Amino acid sequence: MDFAADFRAWQRDEASAAERPAATDEWVEEQKSVAAIQAPLERLSKEMGEEQWAVVAPRMEKALEALPQGVAEMVVSTDPETAYQGIQIVGERAYLLGLAEEQTKARRQQTKMSGARVATGSLRPPVVPSSGEHTPEAVAQAKQRFKQQIMETETTDVRSGLTFGQAARPGS
Repeated sequence: MDFAADFRAWQRDEASAAERPAATDEWVEEQKSVAAIQAPLERLSKEMGEEQWAVVAPRMEKALEALPQGVAEMVVSTDPETAYQGIQIVGERAYLLGLAEEQTKARRQQTKMSGARVATGSLRPPVVPSSGEHTPEAVAQAKQRFKQQIMETETTDVRSGLTFGQAARPGS
């Protein structure tokens, strides 16, 4: 029985060893395809220049996903010129995606900044005593002026009318 168990274990080991080279072959093929794409990518990056390539490089995968399957087949072609043309198409799409993203980002930033200008433009500077001294009387006067300004300001919101004006109604 021991011999039969050992023999079955040996058969399993042999079967798994026979499957391993296939996985290794797939990895080797993948590495070859990556190396084949590397040369056209380097050529494209040199032609575009550093500034344009900085926009293109992070968006290449997204651009490839947005393009038809035929372009992906061009990219992985064994013909170097066809592969370069495919990479060039992907690079152009990635550049357009990058420009669109930058324009959207700039528009959002401009909107934020214009909103900030409106908010800060309506603020009034604080009232500071002209003497520059912070005596207890000057502070008390400043507080009194502040309270008067709040009470003198007409409000038109519903909440202040409901809470402030109820005591003044006759018959309530």
